[in-house]
Amino acid sequence: MARKEHARTNFYLALTLLGGAAAIGIYRKDRDAQVFSRPLFEQVLPALELRGSSELSSFGYDAASFTSVRPAESPSQQAFDPTQLSIALREALSKRQSPSRASLRDMLALFSMRNNQLSPQAQAAKADILELLKSSTATRVPDAVLADANTYLLALKSTDRAQAQLLQKRLQNALNREGKLSRAEQLLSPPFALTRVRLSAANLKQVQEADPENPRVSKAFFQLRELMLAQTEQERQNSRYPQAIALLEEADQLGVRGPELTDARNALFTARATEEANRLKQFAQALQTAEFKLANAELNRLEEFLPAERINPLRQQITNAELYGGFERGQRFVDPFDLIAPEAPPETSAAPRAASQSGPVMRVMPIGRFVMGSANNENGRNRSEGPQRELSVERGFAVSQNEVTVGLFAQFVQASSYVSSAEKTGDSLIYDERNGRMKPGKGIHWRHNFIGEFAVNSEPVMHVSQLDSTAFARWLSLQTKKRYRLPTEAEFEYIARAGQSTRFYWGKNGPKSALENLAGEFDESNQGRRWSVNFNDYGDGYFGPAPVGQFTANAFGVFDIAGNLSEWTADCWHESYARAPSDLSPWINPGCEKGVIRGGNWGSSPNEARAAARIEFAVEGRSGKVGFRVVRDL
Repeated sequence: MARKEHARTNFYLALTLLGGAAAIGIYRKDRDAQVFSRPLFEQVLPALELRGSSELSSFGYDAASFTSVRPAESPSQQAFDPTQLSIALREALSKRQSPSRASLRDMLALFSMRNNQLSPQAQAAKADILELLKSSTATRVPDAVLADANTYLLALKSTDRAQAQLLQKRLQNALNREGKLSRAEQLLSPPFALTRVRLSAANLKQVQEADPENPRVSKAFFQLRELMLAQTEQERQNSRYPQAIALLEEADQLGVRGPELTDARNALFTARATEEANRLKQFAQALQTAEFKLANAELNRLEEFLPAERINPLRQQITNAELYGGFERGQRFVDPFDLIAPEAPPETSAAPRAASQSGPVMRVMPIGRFVMGSANNENGRNRSEGPQRELSVERGFAVSQNEVTVGLFAQFVQASSYVSSAEKTGDSLIYDERNGRMKPGKGIHWRHNFIGEFAVNSEPVMHVSQLDSTAFARWLSLQTKKRYRLPTEAEFEYIARAGQSTRFYWGKNGPKSALENLAGEFDESNQGRRWSVNFNDYGDGYFGPAPVGQFTANAFGVFDIAGNLSEWTADCWHESYARAPSDLSPWINPGCEKGVIRGGNWGSSPNEARAAARIEFAVEGRSGKVGFRVVRDL
């Protein structure tokens, strides 16, 4: 009984195993049919080198991607004539046409039979069809074969001939190329995106390498070129020249060629050059008319296609125009003018002569802030130097880097027939070496030096009043068509400090080297006179004024600002800065009789040479210690 139960168990187990094997066989047969009934593009997708692209999700892959490839046919269930099948296939392929669906179904039925099941006639037909497919695909797979490649592959899978494996490889490669080509064509559809174009070109190149005669590749490349040209033109119309140039360079890298691209490149550079010239012209005009908002707008457009190294200097020009009248901070310049000489006497019948002249060398002062006046604890402070106040220099101005010279003042007098205050009164203060004091000198005026001798043209002009200095500035304005004037007291101190807040622009104590023409311990007159109050351990080599510009300029590039001659300012004298202007404006009262002298001179003690030091002097006063310099509005 036990033996019967054991046999029954083995029988059921055997049935189970046989059923499972049959099920697996049926599943594999169905699975193979499904695989080869789908477009091969879906099977070989990983080989298309597009799996990692973000473009995949936006397109999706399905059988519709390959409209030229039809699904595989099902094997025929009816009897057919193998010889007639071979003839029908040969005739269709010779005409580059797809065989009928009936022929394809019959071919599948023929190839699905084992060779030992085939008649000699059927075997010959099968061999003939294999040879026909081999010869038809020798150079490239024709469209007629490619359209039914899935059916041919399903048929070839059923045979184990080596020839079939070669044909399978050819057809699979052709389908692979078809997938790439279809994908490339899809990527060229709107909207334009450079990533899509690159993917399309990559696929087209791979197809072209394997199938150089494929007309669809040429057509797709043409479409790609037209897309690039259209996008380039759109970028050009929007003045996006870098993007347009990048597209043409990209087209060249992608292998897109043709005279159209050369023409587009030439037109692009011409358009860019034209727009650049026009906008630069408009920029210059806006800058000239001080329309800074418009100038900035033009630069913003130029910035879209010009590099930073071209734009930054233009931006600086706007800044310079807004703050410095078109000059640069610290720039040196001279305003030329044509000096018209007085008419010659009638008997000579000579016409007036024009001589080319120029004003003083000017230096552009920077914008900034400073504290005007001296602190309560500053050594040598005078009560008139306070209270201190902070002032802003919000717009640059230019100052003559040297004091006005005798030679330049002579041009003014000769051209305008001006009579100075000293010439009207017949005297000015000169230095008396016998007692070391200043004394009135008869017949002394702007042509003389500090001891009453005739001065040379390179020396600073002295013996001039505030009225004389103002008259010179007015004349210079008329000659140059620019506004020249005396510096305000605030401007003078700003220049004299040169960014420092110490007693002197060089520091708290006396200079260590010959920076200014001052009263130094080692200075000595021709008669051996020395200064009783002086800068210790200092000598500059001059006892009296020196020709301008002999010493070192301060940080603002200005010479002799703390020495050589004290200088006139435009302000009236006030005993303190109470109620003084809150900006750099001159503090002037109607009927002003006393002006302000600023800066040290060749005989100044340390207290008198301080940046905050100020002296009152009659507006018609003149001395061998006082000169002037001019400023120009920008």
